[in-house]
Amino acid sequence: MASKRPQIQTAADISELLLHSKAPQPLTPEQTAELERISKYDVSTYSEEDVRAEIIDPVIRVLGYAKETYFSTQREKHLKVADGDLFIDYRMTLWSQAFWVIEAKKVKRKPLKFTSAELQQALLYAVHPEIDAALVVLCDGRVFEVYDRDENVTQPVARVEVKKLPEQFHMLQALLGPWQAWFFQKRRALRVASRVLQLEMTPGRIEEFSDAMQRRVQDARTKVYDNWRKVKPSTTEDAQWRTALEKASIRDIVATEFFSGQTASSLVFVAKSLVDKAELGAFELMYAMFPDHPGNLNDYYVAQALRTLIEFAKSGREASWMPSWLGAQQPGVNLEAPIKKLIALSLTAFWAAPEFRAVLQFTACARRLSKVLMALIPTLTQLGHIRHQQVRHFLDEFGYAQFLSTPEGHNLRQLDVHAYLLTERFVHGCADKQQFGDHGQFNLNRAHTLLKDSWNVERLLLGDGADYWMRLNGRGLSGEIHPTEHNWVDYDSLGHIVLCVLKDIPDWRGYVLANHSDDVQRIAACGSWAAREILGIAQDAQLPRLPDTEIAKRFFDGDVALFTSLRDAYCNRKPKT
Repeated sequence: MASKRPQIQTAADISELLLHSKAPQPLTPEQTAELERISKYDVSTYSEEDVRAEIIDPVIRVLGYAKETYFSTQREKHLKVADGDLFIDYRMTLWSQAFWVIEAKKVKRKPLKFTSAELQQALLYAVHPEIDAALVVLCDGRVFEVYDRDENVTQPVARVEVKKLPEQFHMLQALLGPWQAWFFQKRRALRVASRVLQLEMTPGRIEEFSDAMQRRVQDARTKVYDNWRKVKPSTTEDAQWRTALEKASIRDIVATEFFSGQTASSLVFVAKSLVDKAELGAFELMYAMFPDHPGNLNDYYVAQALRTLIEFAKSGREASWMPSWLGAQQPGVNLEAPIKKLIALSLTAFWAAPEFRAVLQFTACARRLSKVLMALIPTLTQLGHIRHQQVRHFLDEFGYAQFLSTPEGHNLRQLDVHAYLLTERFVHGCADKQQFGDHGQFNLNRAHTLLKDSWNVERLLLGDGADYWMRLNGRGLSGEIHPTEHNWVDYDSLGHIVLCVLKDIPDWRGYVLANHSDDVQRIAACGSWAAREILGIAQDAQLPRLPDTEIAKRFFDGDVALFTSLRDAYCNRKPKT
């Protein structure tokens, strides 16, 4: 008789497993030492109580169960069956719900095998309504056997000898670890539903069953959010982030934190961290933020750099160096002038610094292009689904990453990565290294050529925009808070983000209003609520649109035809008739 071929896992199987299981956490050195110690015991004379105290109790602790936690143990649980009494050795609870049971046995036989009577006793406990556990564990001090009573009660799904505990413990972790046991129970619910549906004979009842399940899922949402608020302290991850930032170098912080959007408080904390790390003269900090020639750059970067510069000036310290495009380079630089220069550049789309302006224009175009390609090419969105599965399987179940994770959200966040990588190539491609050495001077003519090529590709792919929006909606990618489609097209995202920084600093808010009122008016006309707040204009007030020629000059170097083509395409949300 030919041996049965092993089942081949399909992509769907792997996806479901990742979504409905948790990766076991590595053991600490102390836990490994504990398992080593247990594996060396001579249990030949152990009583049932000895097995519990010396073998089962420490193994349960290493698995992650402990009193006064979400994953607790209950010993000697009393159960009623008709007029009889049962006392179960252990039941493991997750949020007070029992998901598996373990029964201790005395060492009394030579073969490492439990009798049917011993298993039947444990199964009787498991099927009790107060327990209803699928996983049943027997242990006599020499071996752990785990049975899945829904699938097979003749052969264990896992068998671990105590003397081999350090090498085989992962088998117990995979089934009995707190998170694993909980997800096993969820998979059990799916198995029961599948088993029922396999026997259905009326097609309409499938929809009725699905509707009933959906009602239960919807009814559970409020409870789920309530559970989240109870188990997740709002400051935990923020504290971890702040601690990591305090340990990071100046260059690491600039290379990471400057490229993503931050809350107002996070902007301030990053700025203060950098100021605290800056040595006398702050050359390393200033050069990391403001190199002589353009590096990778985006709107968030400019805003964080400005906030850091303001924080450094507030400290009363002097900078020994500043790039020529921000002003003086002599020792003892007064930071007021560079701050004013950076504000002026930010509110005018860097018109007076064309090399940096080209990089900002490109990174906005790169993000838009990435989103267009993600909408038009199905396989590009698979990365978001894979990333979502990884978060579900590997990351802390109590972390904000779990709460925020969706395939669509990961795809949208991936746009930042795409824009960063494409801009890195753009900057590298514009450096004249042969003429000016390793770093290279920025070739503005080459930058404008590459930028115009990118704009034309964007216009060609978009067409009239109708197909783009249809596909984008179909992939669930149209729900951005700050729509990529309008940044550096008809919306001044850079001006808005910088004004968000300045509006909360009274002195600089007053300076902007007194010296850049026209610029703030233009940014408000592009849709910035921060500009309206500074100007004292109601958020729902109607403002006259800027002329096409002015917007085209601001964002597309005066190419009106290109601007109107892209603007109209990105505004064309109506489906084709």
